[in-house]
Amino acid sequence: MGQKIHPVGFRLGVNNTWSSLWFANSKNDYTKNLHSDLKARKYIDKALSRAGIGDVFIKRSLSNCLIEIYVARPGMVIGKNGKNLEILKAELEKILGDNIRIEVKEIKAPQLDASVVAQNIVEGITRRINTKFLVTKEMQKTQEAGALGCKIWISGLINGSAIHRTEKKGFGVVPLHTLRADISYSGKHALTYNHGVMGVKVWIYRGEKNDYII
Repeated sequence: MGQKIHPVGFRLGVNNTWSSLWFANSKNDYTKNLHSDLKARKYIDKALSRAGIGDVFIKRSLSNCLIEIYVARPGMVIGKNGKNLEILKAELEKILGDNIRIEVKEIKAPQLDASVVAQNIVEGITRRINTKFLVTKEMQKTQEAGALGCKIWISGLINGSAIHRTEKKGFGVVPLHTLRADISYSGKHALTYNHGVMGVKVWIYRGEKNDYII
């Protein structure tokens, strides 16, 4: 079968929950909330790219909005005396239009979070570091952190080649068809100066989850 499905979306309601948790009273409210969530996530990814962003959860109530941001380096988000956090809050209030509260939480094992690993590779590609070296380095860290399996795919004009290709590397097992499997997945793009856009996909298998949501 050539069809593919998002590893996180496949497990929603089983052992993964939704990244946006709110209820819309009408179709117009749903559209408004959805687009504001997308703008907020785009701003967070751009503003906190160096902090190692993992998951971002947006939880709305009747008059308030809670944003939970999981990062590898929380000090960069908070800043000196909380200055950076206040700037972030002010910008997000403009986007979301609600009174918001931000909770910054540290990722205990960054090398087991696919989003952090993918961002590290993207930053290395933009600095023109050899892709094989980047992938080998990140995969070694992931294995040392206790991952049971990992896959990393990089697509594009790799290392200045004239033909588009995809490099694939991995270790262990990544059971994408097993619902109880705890799979961390992330897909990101690296914008290079001479070779256009390159795609980075990371799958990390962290074991099995037995605490199902349903």
